[in-house]
Amino acid sequence: MLRNAFKRYGFMALLAVAALVFSGGASTAAENPKATSGIEEIKDVTIVVGDQPYTGDLIPPATESGFRFRWKETGDVLTFRWSSLEQSERKKVQKLFRIEVADSGTHLEWGEEVECVRLKMAKNRFIEGKLEPERAMPGYLCIRNATQVVQIPQKDVLDTEKIVKRESDVYPPEEALSLILLRTPPQPDSAADQLEMARKCAVMGLYQEAMDYLDRAKEIDLQTEERTKDFRQELVVKHQEKQASKLYEQIVMAIHREEYGSAREKCESYLRNFPTAEGRTKV
Repeated sequence: MLRNAFKRYGFMALLAVAALVFSGGASTAAENPKATSGIEEIKDVTIVVGDQPYTGDLIPPATESGFRFRWKETGDVLTFRWSSLEQSERKKVQKLFRIEVADSGTHLEWGEEVECVRLKMAKNRFIEGKLEPERAMPGYLCIRNATQVVQIPQKDVLDTEKIVKRESDVYPPEEALSLILLRTPPQPDSAADQLEMARKCAVMGLYQEAMDYLDRAKEIDLQTEERTKDFRQELVVKHQEKQASKLYEQIVMAIHREEYGSAREKCESYLRNFPTAEGRTKV
């Protein structure tokens, strides 16, 4: 079917068919009667999907399953599933669409409090994060959150409000771990300290690092292995799920970029390495 579509209609038809395969069908506003409507396109927004930033315009209305995005680099209109975005990035985009989503309770906050700001922009838009003046370009404010670092023209900022957020809202987990190690480094001969770091890493979603700290604890105290057996198994499962999810996002983005050879290789890698993953059928 894909081959015939390509011969008859070219790359755009093939891309459209492939997009339906990966999204599980077309999304329409009818999926959500309360979908955003009556607002203009939201211009010059940077979103992060699979660790890759994309700049363009959000096209309302959004639906329960996803949203449309015009990629500035090519002008293509892409449809993203909400599930393809990390939770903090998903909440940011939903706020831009003026969608209020109840907290599922699955998000774990971690880290210390950080002084941040809320910048009010045109069209009742807000950007929250930590100011980094040392990185700001002339005439710009540099603000960061857990998913991106952006330069905001000072002339576009209507108001600035001081707020307090947690490190989980400001730093990606890997960077936050470095801060924690500088603040309270574990004692190299303490199994309890290594176990505490393993637990902190698990809360932050750093499952491989958590297993590494469990290994260090076991080297210090052999009895640790038996006491943490269930914890380690949980880490192994979650690590596999995280790796599979990341690879699936890379497959979707390769399709959107028309990098079909790369997408095929990633699909083969997914099927080979994650035989029980939830997304296997879609791949």
